[in-house]
Amino acid sequence: MKIGTAVTLSCQVAVPPWPATIAWYNSSGHVEMSEKYHIMEDGLGGYSIEIYPVEVVDEGEWKCMATSLTGVKGITSSTLSVVCKFHNWITGLCIQQVGKTPRQLATLLIYSLR
Repeated sequence: MKIGTAVTLSCQVAVPPWPATIAWYNSSGHVEMSEKYHIMEDGLGGYSIEIYPVEVVDEGEWKCMATSLTGVKGITSSTLSVVCKFHNWITGLCIQQVGKTPRQLATLLIYSLR
């Protein structure tokens, strides 16, 4: 997935019975709905999370956990790989510049190496 784009991760729960809760987790822990993370359900047992914009910190394992009314948990996981368009080859880190052209980024890198 490219930085700055949108991605949707989905999980399917066999219903009925309907889960009491659906929770999403990434490497940082529990993910709450926000401007960046949109959590949705289709009413047929499909649950998803849309991530926009995708950032380097979103890379890694994502889990969808369904919990029944009796406390039984079901977990499915997926790995999200993020493609970094611009790397700082000295530090090995991804440069995440929003609104900068490649020429401007190259200029920023050259000046930072001096």
